[in-house]
Amino acid sequence: MFKRKERFPLEVLDHVHSKETFSVACVPGLDVLQTTPIPAEIATYYPEDNYISHQNNKHSLTDKLYAIAKNYQLKKKATLLEQHCHGPKKFLDFGAGSGALVSYLKNRQWHALGVEPNKNARAVALENNCVLHLSLDSIPKQEFSVISLWHVLEHLPHYEQSLQKLLGAISAWRETHYCSA
Repeated sequence: MFKRKERFPLEVLDHVHSKETFSVACVPGLDVLQTTPIPAEIATYYPEDNYISHQNNKHSLTDKLYAIAKNYQLKKKATLLEQHCHGPKKFLDFGAGSGALVSYLKNRQWHALGVEPNKNARAVALENNCVLHLSLDSIPKQEFSVISLWHVLEHLPHYEQSLQKLLGAISAWRETHYCSA
């Protein structure tokens, strides 16, 4: 997957919020990048007052441009999912943010649920009539044909355990695809 592994570990500065420097490194034996050190509390890196993807503001030019880009990406993601999902359209968005993808897919006749640990993002979703769950454990046991982790996997502190739990919720008879962006 990674063609230029020699670039890692990569030192990165969080210009947006914390101003901290952290490292992004390849996990040996896997095509996975991991942030080190692993933050003790990830929510502190997503402040509610200025984290644009957890809001629905359309006041500034940046907000309006973000809304256009988000709508474009929602269409692309839905098209991708519909091209590869030929059975029951049961979708779980793990790390759903403000629930935009969950809502978008529901409008396209999907059974869609979302998990989002950030309370402010869940509140924004609720304002848009989209109920998100705090954790996978709070969802009644069921199987999904598709589980997404858009811009999430790289932030999970114990991704192996999270993936094992998620794989237990995917329909056993489905071919499993990993799409992480």
